[in-house]
Amino acid sequence: MKNNFKNLALFALLGSSLYAIEFKASGDVEFFSKVGFNQKRVNFEQNLYPTDTWGAVSAAAQIDFDFLSQEQKDNGHSLTGSIGGRAGGVIFDAMKDITLDSKFQNYFFGKEGGGNSIVANAYINQNFVLYNLYLEYIIKKGDHSFSTKVGRYRSKAQFHSGYTQGFEFDYNYKGLNLWWFSSYGRAFAYTQWMYDFYQPKMHGNTYYGTHAFKPSYSFDSGFYISPFIYFNTDFYVAPMLEMSYTSNKNFKGEGFNSITKVIFMAPFHIANGLKDWRYMHQAGKNGQTISIDQEFNYNNWKFGGGWYQNFGNANAHIGTYGNAALGAHWDFWTNTAYDWGALTNAISKDAKTGYLFLGANHGKVSWDILGRITRSIRADEEAIPLNIYYNINKNVSIWFKVEWQQVTLHKGFLVGDKTGYELGYGTHGPDGAPKLTKNSKQDRSHAFVQVTYKF
Repeated sequence: MKNNFKNLALFALLGSSLYAIEFKASGDVEFFSKVGFNQKRVNFEQNLYPTDTWGAVSAAAQIDFDFLSQEQKDNGHSLTGSIGGRAGGVIFDAMKDITLDSKFQNYFFGKEGGGNSIVANAYINQNFVLYNLYLEYIIKKGDHSFSTKVGRYRSKAQFHSGYTQGFEFDYNYKGLNLWWFSSYGRAFAYTQWMYDFYQPKMHGNTYYGTHAFKPSYSFDSGFYISPFIYFNTDFYVAPMLEMSYTSNKNFKGEGFNSITKVIFMAPFHIANGLKDWRYMHQAGKNGQTISIDQEFNYNNWKFGGGWYQNFGNANAHIGTYGNAALGAHWDFWTNTAYDWGALTNAISKDAKTGYLFLGANHGKVSWDILGRITRSIRADEEAIPLNIYYNINKNVSIWFKVEWQQVTLHKGFLVGDKTGYELGYGTHGPDGAPKLTKNSKQDRSHAFVQVTYKF
């Protein structure tokens, strides 16, 4: 809280020294609900768990600032900032009485010891998040532009989603881009997910941050290449390569376009990190991931497919708190809150995932449908999500999703809220849950509905 007051004081100081301040207020009110079709009671001894059913409401308020005069902006300078926060919480949880097991009776409305809602801990563990509190400076001279951003803001890092707390630098010259990113905290400020700023990867009491350096070049031909690196000095160094080709860079919903994207990453786990057990396997010394995504556009239609594969436990430390390599077509947090907080098995050791998709935009209504098959050492998954988006007007929008999904957990593993344990532990996991003696197929089908009013 002390840091928040310091940042607010900085805004006040700027306000007293600059005479051309403009500001714009905005916000929203939102309702979200998930309905799981499997609502059977927890059977701890047989590793049987329901798919969560719950709902939440939230409201956000934000003020965006422009600190410079028109003359300064005409000379290529820009200084902007923003303050924004979201408040909300779980309003119902149909699963809170599904079990009498004390393991699932510690959380409600984001606070420990107040009830028995596992989903409040998994999705909404904070009732207020100050998600925006930043300054951004941009200078443009001819073909050169440079920007710097510091504070709390929406992350654009490919492997660090949500909101970040840190800084970045961005330099552009024609097709060349040089980008540096440093994050010392991550948060969620959505009705479906609300987490205050935390450190996603930390050993001990010191957080050294997550960092990235991404040089890239965009050719006039539509080809794009970027050899880049992410690293956390306590866990991993992850060199990556992204290449893509767009056949029609000026595509705006008419005619034909093809987008081919390939991402390869090869994380090396540092001494502390390689010994960690993640997703029921040890991280190991290193791993690799290959992602291939192909999208075709024809007028208002899109269709295509992709492939995502891990060699080893490549996503043990990177690829689960943001993963652009999974593609923009499917959500990988669609399991159950009782199992890794709803994370898919597509990120686990030696997992292979193939998918096909189809969608279209019809003015105020757009939709997409996808078919996905995942095979991994721990579990197999099959899923078909259908998304429908309806923008009623400039203020009101509705998102509806229904997804058929089944998960087959393999013999020797277990469902649970832990992210890993040593396979040689014995017949039970460290929390006392027994490992499966035979494969177990469980329904993870569900529906989402979200209604948003913006002002």
